[in-house]
Amino acid sequence: MSARTFFRYFPSKLDVVLDTVVAAVDELADRLQERPDDESVPDALCEAAAGVVADITQVGRVERCLAVMVTTPVLLAGFMARTSAEEVLLDPIRARWPHLTELEAGVAATMGAALLRHPLLHIGRGDAPDDPIALLRERFAISRRLWAAD
Repeated sequence: MSARTFFRYFPSKLDVVLDTVVAAVDELADRLQERPDDESVPDALCEAAAGVVADITQVGRVERCLAVMVTTPVLLAGFMARTSAEEVLLDPIRARWPHLTELEAGVAATMGAALLRHPLLHIGRGDAPDDPIALLRERFAISRRLWAAD
């Protein structure tokens, strides 16, 4: 493919990798809306994120994009910035739990994005445990204990 054809479809080389990886946050937002209505915010975020990580570990292309991303500083910075965009998660959280204050919904969105980033970075570095979903659930369990602490 010529460079001209490539750039007709993609704004930059960075966007090819970032769009593939950042799609995980969009997928988290979609999966969050599919969770049962009676599920708590942390449980719904955890299970939705677990589904995203499960899909990523089954699709080699995303793992290759993650590997390129973590070894390229500009891509890693772009990933961190774009997956910190909690506004992707904010609307689904507000819609599902309208009783949350604006601050609570923002904290939930930040937590969801941050906790999803962790296993993705491990997968990209190649040092993910055999079960990255267990790592994700462990991080959610830690966050629950911290929130419960006075």
